[in-house]
Amino acid sequence: MDQLGVKEFTPYVMDFGGAIGYGLALAHPDRLMALVMQNAPLYPQAPKGWWATLGRYWQDGSAQHRDESREYLTAESTRDQYLYGVEDPDGTVIAAAFTHADLAHMVGATRQWVTISLKRMQEKRIVLTKRSQIVVCLPNVLEEMRGQASD
Repeated sequence: MDQLGVKEFTPYVMDFGGAIGYGLALAHPDRLMALVMQNAPLYPQAPKGWWATLGRYWQDGSAQHRDESREYLTAESTRDQYLYGVEDPDGTVIAAAFTHADLAHMVGATRQWVTISLKRMQEKRIVLTKRSQIVVCLPNVLEEMRGQASD
């Protein structure tokens, strides 16, 4: 900031850029005019699960942790996160956001049937919903249910 002669700034950050915005705000609070964030994670605790690798890099910025984190930045890894989810302490988080109507359309059912089915699966901790994300806690049970549906 000093090298660039920046006296005041308002960062607009999103997603993983949120950590950069937080860092800039904490490093230069006297220059910060506003902080605009979109879809940025805010976790006061240490990152867990798949976030742990990125969290180590954010913590110390070392070359070793930077290199370990690059796996998450490849096109294939990004695609796989959306197609297959990412590991989470509760299970596998499906990154794509789906409404009950979206799910109903995909499986050829009504939105009400999806709502009731998700509620039953949550009661049994087969899946959890976190806002618009679905966390698959017991993939083996889902696999059994899929097999029964095709019989």
